Amino acid sequence: MFLDDPLTKATTEHTTVDADHGRIETRGISVSTDIDWLQERHRWPGLEAIGKVTRTRETGDKISTETAYYLFSTPITAERGGEVVRSHWGVENRLHWRLDVTMNEDAARNRMDNGPHNLAVLRHMALNVMGREESKTSLRAKFKKSRMESRLSRQTPRPILKCDYPEAIIPTARELDSLGIPHQPQM
Repeated sequence: MFLDDPLTKATTEHTTVDADHGRIETRGISVSTDIDWLQERHRWPGLEAIGKVTRTRETGDKISTETAYYLFSTPITAERGGEVVRSHWGVENRLHWRLDVTMNEDAARNRMDNGPHNLAVLRHMALNVMGREESKTSLRAKFKKSRMESRLSRQTPRPILKCDYPEAIIPTARELDSLGIPHQPQM
């Protein structure tokens, strides 16, 4: 890869080290805006920079390393690139956590055809609807309340109103009287 080549100079580089929860994580990011060669091959609209993030995690006596590559639509410093990458994964992780905790998504057993995708779309729609509901209760409580209201509304009989002629004229009191239909006088 371009950023793995020792002869390639990154435009900017930045390293962060975090120690938390019994592990040490070192993140090194390199960003290059020298990408004319890449644009000649692929012609990605809006591509301004490429980045490489190398994460090394030390937990006890175990060390793991992971490398990820990113495309940026703006010339960016390595420090800002690291912030953007971390915030992106924060959004992804929060969404997955909400889907798993409130909807038990990880326990879903649908694996055939379009089923997993269709259910994922429905789950996201439900999260969006519940997120717009203004009460300060938790998502789980909002879903529970919604289920209860849905059950109650199915148990309550409702009058069936049907109008085959939406342009129908509302009858006058005289017409209702002539048909023997009781009515309340208009005020």
